[in-house]
Amino acid sequence: MEAKPVIAYSSNALLSKEGEIGRIDYWVNKMWQISGDIRAKNDEKLKFLYENGRQGQVGMYLRNLNIRDDLFMN
Repeated sequence: MEAKPVIAYSSNALLSKEGEIGRIDYWVNKMWQISGDIRAKNDEKLKFLYENGRQGQVGMYLRNLNIRDDLFMN
């Protein structure tokens, strides 16, 4: 993912546990029966989750990236 979405958050925003890579992996692995591949690249996992009803979780992951990026809000 090279483009960064603009996801606004407050100055006291906390990271979302559901947006952590461990939870992304958990849900991809849980969906193995419909071709979830835990060994896929992160971008592929996010696309897979988005296409299979986990759009909110993908959004939480992207929001977490913005929170961790010191240059994002400066």
